[in-house]
Amino acid sequence: MNQRSLQNAFFLFLLLLTTAAFFGLIWDLLHPIFWAAVLGTIFYPLYEYI
Repeated sequence: MNQRSLQNAFFLFLLLLTTAAFFGLIWDLLHPIFWAAVLGTIFYPLYEYI
């Protein structure tokens, strides 16, 4: 393995680790965020009307 290939593999590993850590932190918040987006989309026309 040359150095460039090793750097790419290490970067990919860090990227996947960071992504997994991020989703681990926000996993419990995904459900409320989803419903906030749904309700916001549904009630936005009413907000514009008012």
